[in-house]
Amino acid sequence: MEDKIEELENKRDCLLHLIATPPELDPLDGDELRKLRMTNSPQKEIQECLELVYMLMNLDRIVDDIQCLPTRDSRLYIHWSAVQDMLGNLDTFKDSMHNYDVQALAHAPVVAKYFSNCYFDKGGLTHARIMRTKKVSVSCSILLQWCSRTVARASAAMQVPTVDAQLAELKAQPQHWRIESKMGWREFPDEIDEKLREAEAESGMTTFKMQGIWYEANIAQRVVKNLGNNQLLPIRPPGNVIDKRTLQGSWHTSLGVVTVRDTEMEVNGSVVSSPLEVLEDGSICWVFEGKWHADGGSPMTVRWVGDSDDMMWIAAVGWGED
Repeated sequence: MEDKIEELENKRDCLLHLIATPPELDPLDGDELRKLRMTNSPQKEIQECLELVYMLMNLDRIVDDIQCLPTRDSRLYIHWSAVQDMLGNLDTFKDSMHNYDVQALAHAPVVAKYFSNCYFDKGGLTHARIMRTKKVSVSCSILLQWCSRTVARASAAMQVPTVDAQLAELKAQPQHWRIESKMGWREFPDEIDEKLREAEAESGMTTFKMQGIWYEANIAQRVVKNLGNNQLLPIRPPGNVIDKRTLQGSWHTSLGVVTVRDTEMEVNGSVVSSPLEVLEDGSICWVFEGKWHADGGSPMTVRWVGDSDDMMWIAAVGWGED
């Protein structure tokens, strides 16, 4: 779980850096832009590029119209005279580019998606297409770079709340290894949790003293043994994610006692031919008397959905060990 938290924190840092970093652009050629403003019939690529700039600069005017477009492939008509008016005051135009607030676009996800679908998907505007026009427009190429980066920054801003929610959920989960006691499941204290983590990464075995009693932990079997009376107690890893690590150890089920050793499966002490499968999307399935998919729960109680029935796995200490 710590790795996932670190991965999400790194992703969040990258997103925030992208949001906070406007593109470094070459200077715009004022004379070229003035000539474009005087053009009444611009080439298609030039017109599309400047239309995109206009829409980014005037989100409040277009958002309702874009939301009302009938299909995904529909295009919003932008009158060329509106683009010409935008280019009429180059100082204001350049200031608006420099001070552009990507949060405004982030708060209009339908518009951001429209820009991506209509202008940047396969066959859309590219630097190469702009530079292949009969009258090459260096300024339009620079403006396209600004548009592309602006949409990317807005997309990053839209992702941050999701990453924040994922981080909050992970950090709210139990952070320590757990043990089942007479009082129910309890987290180990820091020093024992650290021993268990070290054992998981190295030998798989460790001993520790808790409340005056010595225990021996077997990480692979997900049990600890009371060295005073040889009683076995189940243990489970931190977090609430259901993955291969979560499923290691033994479980009481409607099939009997199921034991998972890596991907090898045992039922009531006998190895079965069908292994645990981790699918490409990270989900878990197992074929035994039907096909089963892990469908939530926690490392102590896992819910499985079958072809015609459901079952629960409840953490146990092993076949014949209760």
